[in-house]
Amino acid sequence: MHANADEFIAFSDPNPEAAVRRAIDKPAGFFARHLPDTYTGQIMLASLDPATIPPEVQGVWWYDALAGNYKFWVPGAPGGGLTTLTGQFYIYQVLVTGACEWIIPLP
Repeated sequence: MHANADEFIAFSDPNPEAAVRRAIDKPAGFFARHLPDTYTGQIMLASLDPATIPPEVQGVWWYDALAGNYKFWVPGAPGGGLTTLTGQFYIYQVLVTGACEWIIPLP
């Protein structure tokens, strides 16, 4: 996911089959992220290996402008409405309790 270079490390591997590193190096809070602009696929959140999700990651939120509300995903919790991360121009808010690195392989 991508944000200002002085705040975050953006996805940098152009190969969608490679694991892509996402570093969240600031203290607790919400941080805007998106998948690489060249990635056009989707990541099914339910298919993520729970062992690869840092305990600092509390969830991912996305504002659905058509519905006029937020959809969210919380690791291990049912409901929330957000089931996939979509490439290109979708911006997500990642909530963390502290600095961490989350590696998500792109299918």
